[in-house]
Amino acid sequence: MQDIVSSGPERPPGRTPRWVIVAGGLVLAGTVLSAAVALHSGDHKAKPAPTPTPSSTGPVVPDGPDVHAEPGDMPALVLKNGHVSAMDRIDSAAEYGPWTVTLRARNGSLVSGGAVVTFPVHQPALSRRVTIAGADGRGWAAEDEVAWRTSGSYALVRGRLPERDLIRIAEATTIKDQRPAVRAPTGLKVIATGPYRSPVQREARYGTVDVGVGANGLAYAGVVRCGGLEDELYAANAQPIALDRHPNAVVTTSLGGNGLLAWEVEPGLLAYVGYSGVAMNATDVLRNLATRTRLISAAQWQTLRPTRIEGLNNPA
Repeated sequence: MQDIVSSGPERPPGRTPRWVIVAGGLVLAGTVLSAAVALHSGDHKAKPAPTPTPSSTGPVVPDGPDVHAEPGDMPALVLKNGHVSAMDRIDSAAEYGPWTVTLRARNGSLVSGGAVVTFPVHQPALSRRVTIAGADGRGWAAEDEVAWRTSGSYALVRGRLPERDLIRIAEATTIKDQRPAVRAPTGLKVIATGPYRSPVQREARYGTVDVGVGANGLAYAGVVRCGGLEDELYAANAQPIALDRHPNAVVTTSLGGNGLLAWEVEPGLLAYVGYSGVAMNATDVLRNLATRTRLISAAQWQTLRPTRIEGLNNPA
């Protein structure tokens, strides 16, 4: 019997793959996802969806190497040696927009020396006028943001670059089939294009006691393939955090409950850990969780029998 099965036909009952240490069956308690989420476009409203609660008897993923993620892959992130409740959040509406283009300077990294273009967005509440060539001169700016009217709606570029570079990106942006495209200005490059929300969000949930970061809380690890999370990290003013395994990691206490720590696996694919409900130093807890992560393949993930949940994958 192979150690890892594909995501094809399900394995017969009782035959658990050897790479997973099973402490018991998954216990999935129904809860309700919070109601509406605020998106840049405002075109969609989130629908309540059942969410698995952490299980004290779920499967346990042991220590092991991270998989190598190829472009287009959708791996999963788990915490080693904790009882996991796995879920796949499926956002069937993500492909309908908004859409994003992510750019970086040659020496840029996640939330440093880069920017994300999003279209369409609601009219941003930016009061300072700036001139955008090709947009009838109509543009608005705030710190780390430039917006302009285009193609019957508005576009926004947000990033940690000088304002003149954000304006250059805006001027180099065109809209085709309701999706932005950017001819990268000198010194910048396009590293990813995709929907604002991840069509699939893979998330592993744990009780904080089970993973050693306090009582009565929730810890989680996940991956997304989209531009929206990086955009939200810019908006939340996420800051670099020194981690040996993830040198480009950033952290913020403005997202994800008590806090969120994220890093780039490959262009367009971000991994994250977060927690809520534990009154402790957020950065210390997130650093602790990040040291326990393991990136596993899609096939390995399927052996955890993730619960499938339909809804909007709000990056925030």
